[in-house]
Amino acid sequence: EMAKGTVDPIREQARASRDNLDLMRTLVPAANEVSNLIDQVSTAARRAHLDVGTLEPEPVIEGELFDTYRYRLRLTGAYNDIAEMLTNIGSLNRIVTSLNVQLASPQGAGPTPAGKQMLASTFEIQTYVVRTAPRAKPGAKPGAAPAAAASAPPGPTPPGAPANARPKPPGGVQ
Repeated sequence: EMAKGTVDPIREQARASRDNLDLMRTLVPAANEVSNLIDQVSTAARRAHLDVGTLEPEPVIEGELFDTYRYRLRLTGAYNDIAEMLTNIGSLNRIVTSLNVQLASPQGAGPTPAGKQMLASTFEIQTYVVRTAPRAKPGAKPGAAPAAAASAPPGPTPPGAPANARPKPPGGVQ
């Protein structure tokens, strides 16, 4: 298109790509925004007339392109309210899925609203965060320098040289 002298189609394609990238960053953010996610889940619960009893983080599952974050939730409510909350969570502006939903009669439940059978619900939610740094190698200590940097010679590295390159001594002989 540029050879033809028209850049408008290229600009339109760039704008569409930028819009798609913005959407992807919303669906799968580049940072684990825990406080924002907790607010969104709490709001999803309030919209269904529920309160989240507990929200516990599970271990992060590291992936090549993104990490998977899971949280276990416990709450008590009527079946329809729990179903509405799960729908609200599935409608958030980022990818969040509900997993391993378990329903049971609550133990030691107090008075229930007229006409509603209360249920204790335990389930997990799962969301994704784009990896912005390479995964640590198995067996590497947290905070340890990468292997290339660990084997680098002491002293400054010449500008433009790889981090593990040895500076040449005066006279150029090693």
